[in-house]
Amino acid sequence: MKINQKIISGFLMVGLLILVVSYISVVTYEDLSTDYRKIVGEVLPGTIEAQKIEATLYHCEKHTEKYGLTGNIEDKKMAEDMLVDLEEHVAAHKLYHTGHADPKVINMIDEGVETFTSFVTEYILLKDQGGSKEQLDIVGVKMHQATHNFISSAKPYMDNHLKDAIKTIETAKQGAAQARKLIFGLSVIVLTLAVLWSIFVSRLISAPIRKLTKAAAQIGRGHLDTDIEIKSKDEIGELAVSFSKMAQDLKSITVSRDEFAKEVAERIKAETALRDSEERMRTILEASPDMIFQVDTDFRIIWANKPCRDFNPKAVGSFCHKEYQGKDEICEGCPCYKALKTNQTSISVMYHPAMEGVQGESYWENIGVPLRDDQGNAIGAIEIARDVTERMQSEKTLRQSEEKLAGIVESVTDNMIMVDEQFNIVWANGVAKELFGPDLVGMKCYSVYHGHDEACKPCIVKECFGDGKVHEFETEINTPKGDKKSAWCTASVSAWSEDNRPKMVVEFLRDITERKRAEEQIAASLREKEVLLQEIHHRVKNNLQVISSLLNLQARYIKEDTYADMFRDSQNRIMSMALIHEELYQSKDLARIDLNDYIRHLTNALFRSYGVDTGRIVLTIDIADLVLGIGTAIPCGLIINELVSNALKYAFPKDNKGEIKIAFRSFNENEVELIVSDNGVGLPKDLDLTNPESMGLRLIRIMTNQIDGKLELDRNDGTKFQIRFKNMVG
Repeated sequence: MKINQKIISGFLMVGLLILVVSYISVVTYEDLSTDYRKIVGEVLPGTIEAQKIEATLYHCEKHTEKYGLTGNIEDKKMAEDMLVDLEEHVAAHKLYHTGHADPKVINMIDEGVETFTSFVTEYILLKDQGGSKEQLDIVGVKMHQATHNFISSAKPYMDNHLKDAIKTIETAKQGAAQARKLIFGLSVIVLTLAVLWSIFVSRLISAPIRKLTKAAAQIGRGHLDTDIEIKSKDEIGELAVSFSKMAQDLKSITVSRDEFAKEVAERIKAETALRDSEERMRTILEASPDMIFQVDTDFRIIWANKPCRDFNPKAVGSFCHKEYQGKDEICEGCPCYKALKTNQTSISVMYHPAMEGVQGESYWENIGVPLRDDQGNAIGAIEIARDVTERMQSEKTLRQSEEKLAGIVESVTDNMIMVDEQFNIVWANGVAKELFGPDLVGMKCYSVYHGHDEACKPCIVKECFGDGKVHEFETEINTPKGDKKSAWCTASVSAWSEDNRPKMVVEFLRDITERKRAEEQIAASLREKEVLLQEIHHRVKNNLQVISSLLNLQARYIKEDTYADMFRDSQNRIMSMALIHEELYQSKDLARIDLNDYIRHLTNALFRSYGVDTGRIVLTIDIADLVLGIGTAIPCGLIINELVSNALKYAFPKDNKGEIKIAFRSFNENEVELIVSDNGVGLPKDLDLTNPESMGLRLIRIMTNQIDGKLELDRNDGTKFQIRFKNMVG
């Protein structure tokens, strides 16, 4: 490998480690974002809407009672507006808690608000009709009791919901703190590995250069047979080959000299080499950063180099175990003792809690080399001691980091495997081994998960090797016990080759069997509720028709036209609401109304009710493709019922001919416009629309406020009512 390739490989490894840390940071951030989105999107809005319901109840009751005492129209309007706000808060509260709130609590809130609303409406109507103070007090007591009952029953739920919100926020904070610790720890690991890799690459490059320098010095001094032990294939290896060739060329020239010159030269060379060798050896030993000393057979130090003398000036002449360890006997594991005993070089790493001249604990690598005379008798040993404390601590730190990382991976509850391009499993975590057996490594992933003899089609592992992106999908797996489980599978590249191609892919497998079963149960439950809701709409429609029939029977006994008209108007209003429930019962969507069919059925019924000839009064309907929610459709139906009824009764006296127009269309984004007009005689000029006296116009004003609409009246060329409001579908 070339020098530049070695350096680039170092940068690639550091970059890969940084990428791992970045990936973990992104995953941790997405988990925290999910928690905070849940807090902001569900928990806090639901708590706020619950508090708004309570506050609106108090204020509505206050303004209603003030209207009963003072008769101030502003208090009445405020009370009616707050009833509308109360319905909106209840709807919003349902929206934020759909799917995870207790249905009994939701029903309790609906029933409490409905009871309160009925008493407020009764109180206002009683006041408008001139009811006595005693009657107002009786209704006021019922209204106050309804408020008290609702707050008493809803207060524990609201308090618990607020506690849950605080608990969720605290949990998110704890997750953020743990994420910061994890990212900090991984950053330290990356920095440590980068430093170690830099040291390794540095030594990998500098060691051959030192060898070449030493060999060059020997060749320069005449040692032409010097062996340059450099086997690398980079630029330094090529230079070593050139040096060897140069030495051989010099040797060939020297051989060609005459015999006498050769002998003289060899003698001089030998003497010089000997002196140089001694001096060189002395210089090398003195310059060595390691402590080197020689001991006799009694382990008395007879020579020591400069680092050894600097460390302990009294070393020479003393026993090594006495001076360096403070012991009276030979140290356990002494390399010199082993070298003399076995006649072989001995290497050992010794731990020293404390040594003179060294602060704190330390580790030393000791090498013992035996020394013998020509007869083979032991004359002593050479010991080389090197401080390897930093290396041992680095190795210890690296082991701890690897153990920590392995612990994190093993703590993951998902099945994790790593596969190569041939779909062989090269690693698996404990969860995977527990589910599929301990002998996963070496097996094919498609054989383990699906029992196939070839790769799956489609295969996200294959796709991941193809484009290097993250892929995921839902699948079914077979366990060794014969169980089928639903699983969510995610695959991503975990290692890249030198040519930047995916080398390994990690596959995560999460068991979602229980979640799928729960989803199916929820779907079945929803289907049952739809059937029940259809039955409810059907029964409500039937009940309203029964009420209408009772009113019709009662009207037969009324002789005065005024009261008969009042009964007929009430029948038509009930009929408009019954049609709503009939449309819902017959519709596939139980929450929205098809306006076109509903308005045509409603107006046809009104024409029949008043016995109007469609040849004399023409009805023109222009309805856009719109749908309304039931909360909007009922008020709109009552408004159309009143406006069309008024036109049929009063707009065309004396059998005059005319036209009634109904238009319903989109106005702005999320807004619709309802127009009911006629070309009849028009309304009286002195009619005050803000404070009408008739029941019908008052009902129109109330229903318009209920849907938060804006009512406008145009008296030119007949009568034209224009109402704009937001379409709250659903």
